[in-house]
Amino acid sequence: MPAPSDWLSISGEFLCLWTMQPTHAAINMYTSPGSTMNDGLFHVIILTAECSRLQLLQSFLAFENGGHVKHKHVKIIKCKAYRLQPESDNSHIDLDGEEIEYGAFQASVQQSAMKLYY
Repeated sequence: MPAPSDWLSISGEFLCLWTMQPTHAAINMYTSPGSTMNDGLFHVIILTAECSRLQLLQSFLAFENGGHVKHKHVKIIKCKAYRLQPESDNSHIDLDGEEIEYGAFQASVQQSAMKLYY
């Protein structure tokens, strides 16, 4: 199933594509500065392939304080839904660290689908 025609489409070679809703992936990984649990948005973090190994290391180390958002090879797109469609067979897709079936993957924010009390 193709993505709707009015969606933004980005293609290219990426070293990493990470989709987040909360601000932190771990206690020491400030992955999505400025996001909130109820903003209704995914933060799609893309690390482009033009990045050298040193720049890759620098961007990963900057995740601790959110500095990766200023890295020239990191792009962040905020959206309510996304579709990942691999263009080749030589990559892997995982969800929460578990490898999933290779192919197109689509997700959308389900606003108010559950209540969190804290």
